[in-house]
Amino acid sequence: MRLSILLLLCVFSVTAVAATKVYKWVDKDGNIHYSEQKPPNQQADTLQIKENKPTPAPERAQEKPEEGSDESSDDAQAQQRAEAEKTLAEADKVNRQKLCQQAKANRDALNASVRVARIDPETGEQVRMNDEERVSALQKAEQAIKDYCR
Repeated sequence: MRLSILLLLCVFSVTAVAATKVYKWVDKDGNIHYSEQKPPNQQADTLQIKENKPTPAPERAQEKPEEGSDESSDDAQAQQRAEAEKTLAEADKVNRQKLCQQAKANRDALNASVRVARIDPETGEQVRMNDEERVSALQKAEQAIKDYCR
């Protein structure tokens, strides 16, 4: 009898700990990313998406699922996935807005003056862009605006 109670407690404690992992990291440009997969060669924080117990609708509260039915666990998992997807979608929206603003700022800076400089990532020195580099950078900024500013 004690063994069966102990076994039952162990089963409930294991299922209560289950949660969806979401990884959060910042790339070299300062953009925040969220993903269900850990990024390779990147430091990432692990976020736990906790399961919220749904409140049953009045019609559904009167229904009793059959014993041994996995419907309630499937519903909980589906809701948990939906919440994780919603969190990722919100984070993606914020990230897109930030990228849109950066692309517009880049385009405005490239159009603002005749001489444009950039920082060389290898040496850290300021290097003036020639006309070809400037046109290329301007095209990239315009493409980023099309991609992120919807």
